[in-house]
Amino acid sequence: MYKENRLPENQLNGAAVMNGAYIGELIRRNHGGEWLTDEESLKSGAYAIEFDGNRAFPVGWCVKRIQNGIEDNVQGKYEFFVVHAGDLESIRKHRAQLREKLGESEEGSASLDD
Repeated sequence: MYKENRLPENQLNGAAVMNGAYIGELIRRNHGGEWLTDEESLKSGAYAIEFDGNRAFPVGWCVKRIQNGIEDNVQGKYEFFVVHAGDLESIRKHRAQLREKLGESEEGSASLDD
């Protein structure tokens, strides 16, 4: 979307903050996280959320997704950093289960990666 029809900067930031805040709230409510509100975090505009000793930057994820398209997949980042805390084997098992439920092969898994 962004590559073809570049959004004005204020619209890009607005869309990223709105979507990133939603994802951050999902993290906070489902994984016990807290938004970082220290001066450094707020000045940087990073809007980080901390949970289980980890930090995630969902607003940044959304900025990159809007700018770069599908290659910056928010679902994949959420799975990697939040659901599976970086455990690659756990992610592979989870994706295989989803593919099985959807009746997809390894090659035909675009719906999982959109």
